Amino acid sequence: MMTATMEAFRRSPEGKDGAEITEIAVSLFCAKKELEIRLKETENASSAIAIEYQQMKDALNGARKEIDTLRKQNQHLTGIQTIQTNDLFGQSTEKTEDILSQVLEGNLPTKDPLAENAGEQKEEKRINRRRIGEIIPLFNDLDARKSNGRKKRMDLSGPDVQNFFDYDINKLSREYGEGNWRFAYWKKERKVELIRRSTYLKVIYTPIISVGLDHRLIRIPTEIALIPKSVASASLISQIMLDWNRMYLPLYRQESNPDRFGFALSRQTMSNWILYVAQTHLRPVYEYLCQLLKGYRYQHCDETYYSVVLDERGPGAKSFIWVHRSGELADVPQIVAYCHEKTRGADHLRNFYAGLLEMIYLTCDAYTAYPCIDDESKSTD
Repeated sequence: MMTATMEAFRRSPEGKDGAEITEIAVSLFCAKKELEIRLKETENASSAIAIEYQQMKDALNGARKEIDTLRKQNQHLTGIQTIQTNDLFGQSTEKTEDILSQVLEGNLPTKDPLAENAGEQKEEKRINRRRIGEIIPLFNDLDARKSNGRKKRMDLSGPDVQNFFDYDINKLSREYGEGNWRFAYWKKERKVELIRRSTYLKVIYTPIISVGLDHRLIRIPTEIALIPKSVASASLISQIMLDWNRMYLPLYRQESNPDRFGFALSRQTMSNWILYVAQTHLRPVYEYLCQLLKGYRYQHCDETYYSVVLDERGPGAKSFIWVHRSGELADVPQIVAYCHEKTRGADHLRNFYAGLLEMIYLTCDAYTAYPCIDDESKSTD
């Protein structure tokens, strides 16, 4: 079909003079220009449709997020309403049902049964009011708490606050039965998160749910804290330690810049965090790496001295850092281990390389401690 059309188009100028051929060429040129204009209009319309589609998609995503937020807020308010309803009607309704059952059986009470557990009802109402007071509404600012005693509390009013509600409705319904549980109140934990130098106060709400008709309270497990009962998070402490060790930024200099994290952080607090994390979380990793390093066949060792500011031997006492590392050309994961010692004696080498000197190749300098322990190991054999 296309070939026949093209052949007819080729024969159309035959027998025509120059003026007629020029007129045909002009009409074709005009048709071409009109098609180009229509194509441009079509492209513009397609772009407008694409932009409008993206705007509608963004609006839909925003509406979904808003619906999810409203759903969580509704669940949150439902928990408060449940406590208030139990406070107003729980005990009285149960007592009224007991009185009606006694009357129907012909056993009239001799005294006012509603007054028997008046003290218990008052106590339960007091507890419920306290629970409601502990529930923090959504999207509110962090309330400043008054410091008690002489201990100075950390001022966390600087960073922005983001609230997180840590629960999964579907998981709770699968575990405790759909409709068989409700929020009793919320357990609040605070963590200062640091992400790309943007600090915010992460407030985590973990629900305390009430299960069954007996209202048995169960606390949903939370994530294991890096430091118990502390606002320190892994991102914050890792940034402090990175700047301290790799960027050579002492803690007193980090303390002197209150705008660094958005709130004031004392050097003593940072030091306590580092010591706790090093002893509790990093020391097992260090010991595991040293154990792996001792199994390598090619190793290097060296030592150097440094001064300790605070030492029981006096200010500026000389200590030593022993460095052990794997061979650079060995086809093994590279490990570097630093060991602190108060002396340069050979006891450190005896302890670290106990039973290993006959199985490894050790590269070191001419310090006399190395041949000393080598001779000791050969004499023992």
